[in-house]
Amino acid sequence: MSTASNTNQATSPRKQWLQSPRARVAAVLGFFILVLLTHYPFNDRAFSTDDYLQRVSLVGSAELAEKGFTQADPNRNLAQRLRDTFQFFSDQSGSLQAQRDYGNMSWWTVQDGMMQPFRPLAALTHWIDYKLWPNDRSMMQVHSLVYFVFFAFAALMLYQRLAPNWPIALLAASLIVFDYSMSLNFNWLAARNAYLSPAFGILCLLFYIRWREDEQVRYWHASIACFGAALLTAEAGLAIAGYLGAYALLMDRRGWLRGLVALWPFVVIVLVWRAVYSKLGFGASGIGLYLDPGRNLGDMLSQILEVFPTIVTSLATGFDALITAVDVQWRPWLVASCWAISLLGVYIIRNLLMESREARFLVLGSIFAAVPQCALLSAGARTGTFAAIGFFFVLALIIARLLSRGASRTRRVTGGALVAFHLVLPIIAMSVTEMHLLPTVSASASNYTAAPKANNLEDHSVVYITGESATRMYYLPYFWDAEGDELPKRMQVLAPGLSAVYLTRTCERTLELHSPAGFVLNQDSPLLQEDLEIAPGISKQNAIRMIDGLLTNPADEPHLGETYRNANMAVTVKEITFDGRVTKVSITMLGEEPLEKKYWQYFDWKKDRYEAVPAPVIGQTIYIPGPFDVHASAGADS
Repeated sequence: MSTASNTNQATSPRKQWLQSPRARVAAVLGFFILVLLTHYPFNDRAFSTDDYLQRVSLVGSAELAEKGFTQADPNRNLAQRLRDTFQFFSDQSGSLQAQRDYGNMSWWTVQDGMMQPFRPLAALTHWIDYKLWPNDRSMMQVHSLVYFVFFAFAALMLYQRLAPNWPIALLAASLIVFDYSMSLNFNWLAARNAYLSPAFGILCLLFYIRWREDEQVRYWHASIACFGAALLTAEAGLAIAGYLGAYALLMDRRGWLRGLVALWPFVVIVLVWRAVYSKLGFGASGIGLYLDPGRNLGDMLSQILEVFPTIVTSLATGFDALITAVDVQWRPWLVASCWAISLLGVYIIRNLLMESREARFLVLGSIFAAVPQCALLSAGARTGTFAAIGFFFVLALIIARLLSRGASRTRRVTGGALVAFHLVLPIIAMSVTEMHLLPTVSASASNYTAAPKANNLEDHSVVYITGESATRMYYLPYFWDAEGDELPKRMQVLAPGLSAVYLTRTCERTLELHSPAGFVLNQDSPLLQEDLEIAPGISKQNAIRMIDGLLTNPADEPHLGETYRNANMAVTVKEITFDGRVTKVSITMLGEEPLEKKYWQYFDWKKDRYEAVPAPVIGQTIYIPGPFDVHASAGADS
């Protein structure tokens, strides 16, 4: 009896300290220190893809403007720059045709459509980057860190409001903040909106809860303001409405009906926002990667069935963009597996859902929030951010139960494994990446140096027999401009590079291209080897084909004899197989520039770079292997 009493007395001060306010302050302080250490840019950051596009839109480029890129006009005012920061192309503004004329949008990309989100608050933060640190990418990343800490603060505040105790709140905040998908967003400057919009959304939800429970009108005003800020930072901000609806249905102490009625200001904001959004010509249309729910509601409903389970599975497993890397033929099996995993997850947490009202609320909110995120077919790292708000809170509750006193060894091991997988490993991975403890490859390491270092390049066109990717070709002019390189007169991309191609020069200005496997023109085109064998079910090339959906559309089916005008070329479809594969096209080079004066290149998959090749002579055939024709080499007949 005395021994037990002494033991309790010995442990009592420690327990008391852990339950004291000082312990809570120390834990929170440690949390934010870890956020800073794992996300501070200890090394210089390179730009990647959209970063180059945003730089031109915000800084301007006289050289690109002279070539017809209206969003590069350095004389635009601030409002116009913010409008264009996230503009890829638009047939209404003329930027689509300008880029097709120059050639960074290839002949098989969309002819009518747009990809122009409206994100003025996010754009304003990037404008500040170039105003204060135009040539310091590390300081731009420090600027991003300010918003990321804001996101971490918002998450912690919400979870403290909802969690039964502060350790669970801190665990939930750590899970979402240190999630590896979130770090991918942080490491990409252009994706700043992917955590800034959720930060505003989280505060919107927190203030709304405080208004409904504390009955202070200032929180109502703050909630509405944060909701508007979330929408103006990213369209994905709409997803927080899912949590507001779930709260009204399950948590509002006045009942679900009055709870739903109280949401009327948010409904009005969404309707006004959407009307202005469409009236001003913003949104996405005519492309395969994104669906604008306001323009394609029917297609959106079917896409939800396909994408929703992959978002849930990605959150649970940590593997992003599951659809992206898988071949089209295997996609139904993937979706079915993800549905099975999702339903199994609901079954596993059934007891928690029955016992915890907060868990039911956040699971339902997470489900609602995932629906608008299904607009992005690839279900990439940015897709599940809002759905993660509820998911990681529920995961924290599960871990707390598994590690609770008196739990079996099996349960404790399971809880420890979840902590290791969803928290410890991502923190280690982020630390390794940030501090360059191991060599890493960033998205910017992809080979953009596709223009030859030649004199008077602006007087010559560059012909790409094959390109690595339509999307990568799209960014080339913006990359060259950022690097201070001379831009070629024009880019003339003859064929996609995902299949083997035979190029024959039939006369002075006419070329014929033949691909036995068929040209990969969009995300639904089959990936085949030259011998028509199906390519690997999981590969980098599947991801390339999917991401090219930013510029292509499976609905734009070529027809036999159809002619496309692009980059001073006339491309005519000459052969289509019974299953719809385009296997032969004829290309006439327009204008007076001799073919021999152009610079010719092709993408070499073995060397992962562009290689120069002489212009073919009349009657000559050049063979360019595809990525899966590993035993073949490029060459020309004699």
